[in-house]
Amino acid sequence: QQQRWPFVHQYLCDQLELPDGTEIDNETIIQLSHDLENVLISQTPSKHFLKKRNGLYEHLKRTVERRFKGSSLKRFGSTESNLSLSTGDLDLCLLFDASKPKKVLKSLSTTLRNQDMEDIQVISKAKVPIIKFTDERTKIPVDISINNTLALHNTTLLKHYGDTDERIRKCILAIKYWASQRDVCDAAKGTFSSYAWTLVMIQALQTTSPPVAPNIQSGKDRTHLKVDGIEYDLTMAKDPHSLLTETNTQSLGELMVHFFRQMVLERPWDGHVISIRNGKPMTRKAKKWKYGE
Repeated sequence: QQQRWPFVHQYLCDQLELPDGTEIDNETIIQLSHDLENVLISQTPSKHFLKKRNGLYEHLKRTVERRFKGSSLKRFGSTESNLSLSTGDLDLCLLFDASKPKKVLKSLSTTLRNQDMEDIQVISKAKVPIIKFTDERTKIPVDISINNTLALHNTTLLKHYGDTDERIRKCILAIKYWASQRDVCDAAKGTFSSYAWTLVMIQALQTTSPPVAPNIQSGKDRTHLKVDGIEYDLTMAKDPHSLLTETNTQSLGELMVHFFRQMVLERPWDGHVISIRNGKPMTRKAKKWKYGE
């Protein structure tokens, strides 16, 4: 991994010393904020791209729902949460009363081939069965999962966070772009997924002083839903702004510095886990997680 992550390799080999966390001068912070804003502008999906992606979704929706009577093809992920970069793919969920999802995927792959889709991969052994492919005309990558209802609720939650404060949305997009540029944004390759980086950033923004991001899942009145026999707590505040009792005025640059300082220098990763539902990191013991899980 030396070529893939040279600085990490140097640190592990005691060839690189991390900074001591001393304060960064204001001029550097201002420049960082400026640079981040410019990067985010460059990564905003164009109207032309959004039109193509929406057109592809409508085409797939008509095709798939016609093939599987009584089904519904829904969008989720960054496309729906407004947390998509310019190169964002299209995440779709097929809601269908099917007892044999593997058979559905096989039939769906045939339908997609007839629609001239490319690079079709059926991943039937995953916890959530999925089919991956690329649209031949637009070259947009697409993932379709079967009955992935929990992902629909997670998308709603992330959209609520992004809509609470524009800085939350920008920080999430910034860290997703940073991670993608450094090859640390692909769970299949052993790194964090885009979704995981989003959660880490939200947790960091919940721990600023005062918090930028509230704990949207707090409150006494709870909403529970069973998915595949497992009960999930889907509680979400209707008015997230009301959960913030103080106003945080930190700039985008200051928030990114806070994120990296916390992630690299302060976070006890061996003993704590990320929990945006808790509003702050939890110990593995409190979470009832064992080491290695």
